[in-house]
Amino acid sequence: MIPVWPASLPQRVLAEGFNEGLREGRLQTAPERGVPKLRRGSSAVGKPILQSIKIDAEQFTTLERFWDVDTGGGVRPFWFPDQTRGGIPILTTAGEPILTANGAALLNSKWWLVQFGGTAPSAGTRSRGMSFVVPVPMTVLYSWAA
Repeated sequence: MIPVWPASLPQRVLAEGFNEGLREGRLQTAPERGVPKLRRGSSAVGKPILQSIKIDAEQFTTLERFWDVDTGGGVRPFWFPDQTRGGIPILTTAGEPILTANGAALLNSKWWLVQFGGTAPSAGTRSRGMSFVVPVPMTVLYSWAA
């Protein structure tokens, strides 16, 4: 079974420093002279994501366990909430949000199948050890809407 990002960790990343790259599967050949030649090398290429989360000491322990146990030291893929296309209100044809019985907007659910990026998450202390800003680079392997 594919693990899911723990609910006790932030479901939204910090806006500052967030970067969603494009899938880069091109090969470049440099001739002796002239412009380099580009061609498609592979379509099985992940999308790089640079992001950080702000967590407390207890959440850092959860992140360590998720890294060590659930993803086998950061090598197994897992489900992570889509940060750019998930959680958006579903609209009617008139452009109005569809509401639940208690008046809240009905949101779409979209997930990324990801792997941790090339470097392990590392905590930078903020607020004298009370909270940490942790860069969590990931590679998106697949997007899925529920």
